Amino acid sequence: MLGIGRRTKIDKLEIRWPQPSGRRVDVFTELPVDRYISIIEGSGIK
Repeated sequence: MLGIGRRTKIDKLEIRWPQPSGRRVDVFTELPVDRYISIIEGSGIK
């Protein structure tokens, strides 16, 4: 869970996946707030 104050969106979220992942970084932009978002490594937002 993230605390972002009064913002209406998340400008940029960068996830650095731990090893032994073959994927190192996923970057997401313009994410909505006030809802749950599931992020699957290499598959994006579900």
